[in-house]
Amino acid sequence: MGVAGFTPFLQKICPNVLKHIPERLKALDGKRIVIDGTLITQRLHFGSDLHPNHHVWGWYRLAHELKQNNISAICVFDGTERSSAKKEELKRRRAARELTLTRGSIEDARFQRLHDLKSSMNKLDELDEPIRQEVVKILRETDFNAGDSSAAVLDKVIIEKTTLDVEPPAPDLVLPERGVVEQPDIPSPTPPLLNNATELANLLKSLHLSYQADVAKLITLSTKPALRELDASLDGKPEEIEKTVTKKQYKLTLQEGKVWEELSSSIDQPRFEVPASANEDVSELLDKSHAMATSFQKRNNAPTAKTYADSKAILKAMGIPCIEATGTIEAEALASAIVLEGHADYVVSEDTDVLVYEAPLIRNITAYAEPLLVISGADVRTELDLTRAAYVDFVLLLGTDFSQRIKNVGPMRAYDFIKTHGSIERVLAAIEENPRYSLRISPDAYLAQVQIARLVFATLPAVPTAELMAPLAKDEEEVKRLLRKYDLHDISSDTPFGTALAGNLFNDNPYAL
Repeated sequence: MGVAGFTPFLQKICPNVLKHIPERLKALDGKRIVIDGTLITQRLHFGSDLHPNHHVWGWYRLAHELKQNNISAICVFDGTERSSAKKEELKRRRAARELTLTRGSIEDARFQRLHDLKSSMNKLDELDEPIRQEVVKILRETDFNAGDSSAAVLDKVIIEKTTLDVEPPAPDLVLPERGVVEQPDIPSPTPPLLNNATELANLLKSLHLSYQADVAKLITLSTKPALRELDASLDGKPEEIEKTVTKKQYKLTLQEGKVWEELSSSIDQPRFEVPASANEDVSELLDKSHAMATSFQKRNNAPTAKTYADSKAILKAMGIPCIEATGTIEAEALASAIVLEGHADYVVSEDTDVLVYEAPLIRNITAYAEPLLVISGADVRTELDLTRAAYVDFVLLLGTDFSQRIKNVGPMRAYDFIKTHGSIERVLAAIEENPRYSLRISPDAYLAQVQIARLVFATLPAVPTAELMAPLAKDEEEVKRLLRKYDLHDISSDTPFGTALAGNLFNDNPYAL
């Protein structure tokens, strides 16, 4: 989604182009904006768990505030087809979704396993001593207390991969698919029914085997070549949050391994008792695992066609025209064209592709606790002192949905290369003999990508007719009907569903896990 690492680069090189507006919408009195409806719907969809239709409420609240501040709006949505220019990016997104689904299933299994383990340990504590010793005897006979190298192997993997080649996808990687069935809430596991020592011993053995199997899965994921090639796509902190989520999943597995080691060591003791520390650790792990499983579930629960239809319905009822781009045209491109043709003042999106078109961009529209961030693409190019062609080549070196990055070429080096050489072709010629800078595909294939990307950013879609962009009359009765339909009519207008989006698309805190 957008240009990789662009905003942090601008913060460092030319922070004056980043205009923070603490007054938010009040500062836009009398202006006309074009909203990237696809992306903002995704933001609202992922932003809160407070209500199943919070995306509808989010749009209602935003439309209401726009009206209060004398701001007119147009909302544009992606076309229904995917651009062939994004073939590799879409392939990467599919792989990323598969990775997240796998990690989510591992965490769901851990949550169930820990719940069963806690119940089993409680049962062991409640058993009469003779029966407890019978359980221990069965476990000893099956080498349950033999040394377990699973955690040690995983620990080695983590040490070797301090930067974690494999990451869950950035939020945009799970968003665009339509028709995805929404995931149910994580059910509370049912405590296992244990009638005798053999059943309890067998359950503990199966839980331990489940843990070992998940360790094997995580190690496999960390060494899978196709997944190692997944690149982060968001600017700054969200990317680090995604990396942290992955690290935390590894660390949770290590912590669980220590619990199993504690139990295994206790079985060797003449008089077995469940270690108090193991009970405490499992309780703590249960909380962390549930939080992480919920986080992955959010990433796997993409908006559906109904999500977008609901959003358009409330927007139209509130008087905001909704335009769907045709074919493979994307919302941010159409929005940029409308602004650059003089029909509106700003594009509202989080997608930094808008800056490549040199349109003025407003970010943080749904992050109610933060100032609006206004960036003019034209001002960015002026500050960077680049020609139009060099500017486009610079952002292509950063990495976009249409172009890959060159290994070891970050934003600063990309900027230096373009300032020195002027074009990607000359950059490739200059680094041809340097093994430090390498492409994942052949130079010819890469340049073919570049040519397509240049064409994409040089071609603005046709602007809709004035009639399609004209404000609609607000339909008060339809608004009331929709709010009743989505069970939102009793919610206070101050309910801040949108505040969950401030700085974190998924409204979770991986650092706290």
